[in-house]
Parts: sequence; structure tokens; C-alpha cells
Amino acid sequence: MSNSDFQILLVEDDASVREAIAAALREEGYTLVVASDGQEAMEKFTNEIDLVVADLVMPRVDGRALLRWVTQNHPQTAVILMTAFATIPQAVEAIKAGATAYLTKPLDPVELLRHLNKAAQEKGIRQELARLRGQLREGWHYRHIIGHGPAMQQVFAVIDRASPLKTTVLVTGDSGTGKEMVAQALHENSPRRSSPFLAINCGAIPEALI
Repeated sequence: MSNSDFQILLVEDDASVREAIAAALREEGYTLVVASDGQEAMEKFTNEIDLVVADLVMPRVDGRALLRWVTQNHPQTAVILMTAFATIPQAVEAIKAGATAYLTKPLDPVELLRHLNKAAQEKGIRQELARLRGQLREGWHYRHIIGHGPAMQQVFAVIDRASPLKTTVLVTGDSGTGKEMVAQALHENSPRRSSPFLAINCGAIPEALI
């Protein structure tokens, strides 16, 4: 993933500082949205924002309030807070509130870029994980069960009807006919697809324990 695929919302009320940081980030190829305070940041916020870099002390809506808003409404978006008056208690408070980092001004460009690169890498990992999960779900979709005859079409239709329901489904059939594959397809097409699918071999468990 290139830096241009990573969108940053920069929030700083000091125009000269804002432009200096913005220039450095654009030079690194990051896609940038700028705001002069937390209120403007919330108005400009979109789901494409991957990271917020915000000053702590700002008029109208400050960095703490913006952090709370982002954490509550967009939990997948990372937030870095920066301030010229850093203290250890403030830093601890910010991290506990959900900030990714707490940086002091004047900013160290190397340290800032290190945090940005880490956040970009984490986004890439999340995207790859989502892609693999999608492939896994697609791989268990009922259309991937071999069979094109009228009987199998009926099975597919039953899976379609049963998958969204909150009900127990009994799948019967001779050994080797694909009952577990049907059960997996039911699970992967249901609202519970993100939960684990557990297969138990009842034949290997004594009757008294079943």
C-alpha cells in the first residue's frame, strides 16, 4: 500500500505550524485533509480518514474532545495528539483515552513519520485480513458445493431460506454426502458468520456424554 492510499486529517489552529506539518506530510506522499480546530475536523471527517493528527489545545473543540468523538464514532481511525506543553500525566491520560501516540512540539519529523508508517502498515494488515476472510467466506458459499442437478438446487434453496433464521437446522444424509459442508455453508451465509464454526464428531463421544 502506497502512502497516497493513506488519508490523514491534520487538525492544528496555528496556521504556520499547520502548513509546515502539511508540507512535510504531502512531501511523503500522504493524502491530506486539514482543519483549523476540532469542530471543523468533525465537519470534514469522512469514512476515508485513516488517521487524525490533532493539536491538544484548540478553540471550540479541543484535541481531547475530538479524540473522544473519533473513538466513539469511528473506532477504526487512529488518533495522534500533539502539544507544546506535554506532561507525563497528560500523555498517560491520552493513551488511556485511545490515542495512538502523544507527541511534543516542535515535532520531531522522524518520530512523526515513524508513527504514520506504523499506522499505514496496520491499515494494510487489516485490509489483507479482511480480504482473506472474504475469500474464506466465498470459498464456503453454497455455490461452491459440487452439484448442479435438481436435487442439489433444492438443497441450495433450503440453505438460502434457513441461513438468515435463528433456528436449529438438522442436516441428514448418508456418510460422505457432504453434511458438514452444508452446515458450513449455512453458517457462512448466516448473520453469525463472524462467530466460530465448531464441528463435533458425535460418533467419537460415548452416548452418555452426548
